[in-house]
Amino acid sequence: MSYAAGRVKVAYIEPVAVGDVLPDMPLFLEPGLHVPVALEATYQATWNVFPEEVRDLVIPNPARIDCRLVKARERMQTAAR
Repeated sequence: MSYAAGRVKVAYIEPVAVGDVLPDMPLFLEPGLHVPVALEATYQATWNVFPEEVRDLVIPNPARIDCRLVKARERMQTAAR
């Protein structure tokens, strides 16, 4: 979502869902002046420099998780189907 805060307030909305590529959005610097922001490219560039330990907090790496936790997650996912 992006906002233009001139005399008339405008919201630019791009609905996204989990797994969607993030759209480019305008970043308004002043009324009538904006720069495009490449949200997906920025997100990916940031994610790629995160330490693995931080990434594992968001997306656990099964190779470093106790096998019991991995198996429990698989059972829960199978049961949800």
